[in-house]
Amino acid sequence: MTHVPGLAFHSLQDGKQPLLMWIFGLFQNFFSDPLLASRLVSVLFGSFNLWGIYYLAGDVFNRKTAVVSVLLYIFIPFFFFFDRQALMESSLVSVYLLTFIFLLRFYRSPGYLTAAFPGIILGFGFLNKSTPVLFLLALFIIHALYLIRRRSQIVSFTAFTLVTLTCFFLVNIPMLIQPVFWKTLYRTGDYALPLPQLLRFPLITWISNFINHLEILILNFTPVALIAAILGITSLVKNPDFKKRLLVLWITIPLLLYFLTIRHTNDLSFRYLTPFVPLLILPAAYYLSFRFFLTVVALVLPVFFTLQLMFYPVSYFRIKSRLTRYSYIGSYVTGYDTGYQVNALRSYINEVSRDRPIILATAVHTFNPESALAAYYRRYPRVQFAYLDGRLIGEETIGTIDCISSDLPVYFIAKLDDKVNLDKFLEKVTVITNPYNFDYSTIYTLKTNCTGQTVRLNLSGP
Repeated sequence: MTHVPGLAFHSLQDGKQPLLMWIFGLFQNFFSDPLLASRLVSVLFGSFNLWGIYYLAGDVFNRKTAVVSVLLYIFIPFFFFFDRQALMESSLVSVYLLTFIFLLRFYRSPGYLTAAFPGIILGFGFLNKSTPVLFLLALFIIHALYLIRRRSQIVSFTAFTLVTLTCFFLVNIPMLIQPVFWKTLYRTGDYALPLPQLLRFPLITWISNFINHLEILILNFTPVALIAAILGITSLVKNPDFKKRLLVLWITIPLLLYFLTIRHTNDLSFRYLTPFVPLLILPAAYYLSFRFFLTVVALVLPVFFTLQLMFYPVSYFRIKSRLTRYSYIGSYVTGYDTGYQVNALRSYINEVSRDRPIILATAVHTFNPESALAAYYRRYPRVQFAYLDGRLIGEETIGTIDCISSDLPVYFIAKLDDKVNLDKFLEKVTVITNPYNFDYSTIYTLKTNCTGQTVRLNLSGP
């Protein structure tokens, strides 16, 4: 949709901010495979994150800590996984790291320019997803804590804060003036507690979320690295170095805000937690940098998970599912709409379109793998994608006709065997199954040798 004039903000219809969609769309101009193009975006963000971790570790600590930090970042499951997915998390990690880089610069040299950069970065982050609102709130809390013993600077810091806030909103003006943004804003409540509920201090929810997220952290940050991070933070709390104290605040305050505002814990919490944990690597690396043997031990489990994910991804999820309730296996392997049959469907479609152009059709209400096929064949020369649905034709019209024909061969991909009220016009060709669950796709064509009242569809037309 990002390629269609007037639909730049179409993703807001689904409650999703558009920035990353724009970037995905831009990269798809250079790569024919939309999944490859979108994943490459995350790889580039991940490469920046790797540099950011190295830079911050060297700036706050030393080169030895920076090297250990890089090794941890490369192999820890949180980052190895999401830096290769066509999702928002890798870009949100970039926002988190870049904000801290400029926060350090602001405190080294407070001024309107250095106050503007965090606002600009967080503004672009919010144009991507709502998560950076918590980063913005954390930044203001840090300013407030800083001013407790420096009341003479309240006026200047108030001005700096207004500059940050102004830049944040200026970046988002194009989105904020979209009526659909405000109509779908309520969907934030799907994963975040609303303010009235927060004001009731839902202690049981907070405790439950903390315990459940600790389970996710232990497995995906890995136990030894997490313990090292906690010990590292403990050693930094009383450190007189302001940079190290600021690091502790930027780690703990956003995490605390996340735990206080998240509605519940589920498989998606693995995703939602990711942008809040990358700087845990720094105190972990600082602690491990003095202990070579423990560093090797800390890397064993991350490397094992990385190799599993690279070469045996299904095995990776199955191992995780035995260790935690929040393995994400349902979203990627065993659940419906995981899209595992996409490649098999593509192979079939490519084969039947080898010698002649065809029309690939789906119902209008489908998700994966049908939506994936729509993306793959958006610009494919011999395949024209179209929607074919009984609701588009109308029950009254369907009752008056016996046959449907087309100027090109039509291959209708049904979710399971849902023919969307077109049963009498379709005949089954084959079924594509998913080896890891009960999901399947049925391929139909328009009936041949059909007699009676016939309607000819021009699905390949403009």
